[in-house]
Amino acid sequence: MVKEQITSETLFHRSYFESTRKGSYKKYFARTRKGTMSKGVFEVWSRKMETLRDDALKEYNRAQSEEERQRIVDEVTQKLNKL
Repeated sequence: MVKEQITSETLFHRSYFESTRKGSYKKYFARTRKGTMSKGVFEVWSRKMETLRDDALKEYNRAQSEEERQRIVDEVTQKLNKL
């Protein structure tokens, strides 16, 4: 197993992805509490977003330029806020 090299930039973006995911998580979880979203739909969304985050981090680590990294961050942010 190859260990990934962790830099301060990687840690920053990992925390950015996580904070973005948490904000979306809270928004959709609130819908389950309010009754406008079923818990089953929420669970499916939550699992998909975990996979999306993990895949985005892998792609981010392979990115060659800052523009490509920013594009990945923007795409993930948009996808997190859609059902």
